[in-house]
Amino acid sequence: MKGKKFVALITVIFLMVVAIGGCSTPSDSSPSATDQATATPADQTKGTTSEELAEGGWMTPYPEPVTVTIVNNDVTTSSGTQFPEGEDVYNNMWTKAWKRDFNIEVKTLWVSSDYTTKLNLAIAAQDLPDIFYCDNVQFQQLVEADLLQDLNEVYEEYASPKLRKMLEQDDPDIFATIHIGDKLMAIPRLHYGYECMTYFMWIKKNWMEEAGSPEIKTLDQFEDLMETFMEKYDSPYAMPLSKNLEQFFYMAPTWHVYPKIWLDDGAGKIVYGSTMPEMKNMLAKWAEWYKEGILRPDFATLDFDTMEADVLNGVVGVQPGENWYSWTIADTLKNTGEGTWLEAYDLPSVDDKPVKYPIPFPNSVNNVVTKQCEHPEVLIKLIDYYVYLLNESVANGDKKIEEVLPFTENNMHHCTGPFKVEFRSYDDVKEVVAAVKTGKPEFSSGYVYNYYNEVMKWYNSKDPTALGRTLQMGQERSSLNLAVGYVDRNLLIKSKLWGVSPQALLDYGTNLDELLAVGFTKIIMNEEPVDYFDQLIEEWKAAGGEEVTIAVNEMYGGK
Repeated sequence: MKGKKFVALITVIFLMVVAIGGCSTPSDSSPSATDQATATPADQTKGTTSEELAEGGWMTPYPEPVTVTIVNNDVTTSSGTQFPEGEDVYNNMWTKAWKRDFNIEVKTLWVSSDYTTKLNLAIAAQDLPDIFYCDNVQFQQLVEADLLQDLNEVYEEYASPKLRKMLEQDDPDIFATIHIGDKLMAIPRLHYGYECMTYFMWIKKNWMEEAGSPEIKTLDQFEDLMETFMEKYDSPYAMPLSKNLEQFFYMAPTWHVYPKIWLDDGAGKIVYGSTMPEMKNMLAKWAEWYKEGILRPDFATLDFDTMEADVLNGVVGVQPGENWYSWTIADTLKNTGEGTWLEAYDLPSVDDKPVKYPIPFPNSVNNVVTKQCEHPEVLIKLIDYYVYLLNESVANGDKKIEEVLPFTENNMHHCTGPFKVEFRSYDDVKEVVAAVKTGKPEFSSGYVYNYYNEVMKWYNSKDPTALGRTLQMGQERSSLNLAVGYVDRNLLIKSKLWGVSPQALLDYGTNLDELLAVGFTKIIMNEEPVDYFDQLIEEWKAAGGEEVTIAVNEMYGGK
């Protein structure tokens, strides 16, 4: 393995963000607590019978025991998995179900809270289990080292119709990225949905109502609202911002700017969205806001938690954020009382054009099989089982919801290592919102039933732990319900970098983005004029941006 690539393998980690957030009021016909499901203990759940499994293909159990080895993350810390008494990541309801229903013994060789680093070392030593998951950088290295099996044959024989639909129809562009030539080198983990990658303007509920719930469609209307909040509630500033500029980037679509993804410049070249000249318009407005006191003057020294304290304590009333932000601002309930939390609204637009949302490549995990594995089909069969159990069995009438819930409650579905894919939240959100509105819960999966149960804990008993889920997907105007509308209206812009990153981009890591962030901060704080942006982009190019742009165009140009 080349030294430069090995350094990149060890140092680069790809992260994905999941989803949360929302707002509205329950219908009078909202179901009561008696409509909620109560899960049975894990040891009482009914297993899939041999007759059910023998229906064909992937469901058929092995006549003799089959053993495969895996490795796993410490899911108790990384995912908040809470195991029933007597169980752990090595031995739990999932491993028992695999043994019971398929005669497959899954042996976990090691578990680590620093999974990426430990796996990097295992790859370097070529000391790998039969089946495991890896990030995009590791996948690229494993393919180049010729350590992985081609899964074409076992996929064709064992992939269930539902898994095929998820890969071949719902996400064919992602499925294509793990094909190397005519070989299928992985099963991608997929993602929770493009709706989970959009942004919102979160606005304080009681202040908004006291202002008459004005329409906030344009940037001018939004600015008027911020000024109203500052004057009426004596806020020292209107909108928080941290030193990492998260809120600045979240609000970029307002100006039809798409930072941190790679775009077609209209002349046949792929360019980095953060360097496009339209950024100057946005920077000019934020510099104006800073001068007028709209932004907190010391934002350049604030980490997220310090910045967030003013939101949670009711000092300010607006905040750009992601859909999961609902879980954070739910703390306002205990800090400042009923109705003081923030609710999700569409981002305003700088003009009459619709706001669109930048979508980076969303698949950050790949499930793979090493060449020494004698039963590569186990990967396909157990992913099929994961999809069937959590997303199909209840809808098909094969199982009761009480039988399925233990496998997903308390984040138990995160302990399955490489034997999982992520389900889009699109249908789940629609089903939960409809159930709350009509009082008629009808669900297609155990996942959505679990979401609904969380929401009903808020409506029935004002359980503060359920407010985050309610603001996310439990009301008509919740963050993910708004986002479903963005998907329906095709308001998404996908990055041109759709798959593995070129080596040049990996080598520079976050340095280039950090250079831009420092320059943007200087402009916002009026330490440099807006035209400094042009000099900044030239510095970015000289620092490696030009090299990276060339590499991205060589890999993805013309696609």
